[in-house]
Amino acid sequence: RIVDYPGEDQFDGNIGYGMNDDAPYESFMGNNIAILGNGAFAVENARTCIEHGCNKVFIVTRRKNLASPRLPCWFVHQGPAPTPG
Repeated sequence: RIVDYPGEDQFDGNIGYGMNDDAPYESFMGNNIAILGNGAFAVENARTCIEHGCNKVFIVTRRKNLASPRLPCWFVHQGPAPTPG
């Protein structure tokens, strides 16, 4: 679903929704990317950003754990051990 956030019109970067090839892949090289959401779709989009040469990917979510196996969850959070749960 598409959500409009307050201040989007003042944001100086690119906004893409990661579906239907809406993301501006050519602008990823060397940039930091924020992905809003969680689960397999967010992890898949993080991988795609890395494949296109971004500097860092941040997954922003309301939940502590991602809806993915513990190893990818640990990899994303970069904690000393996989997040329990």
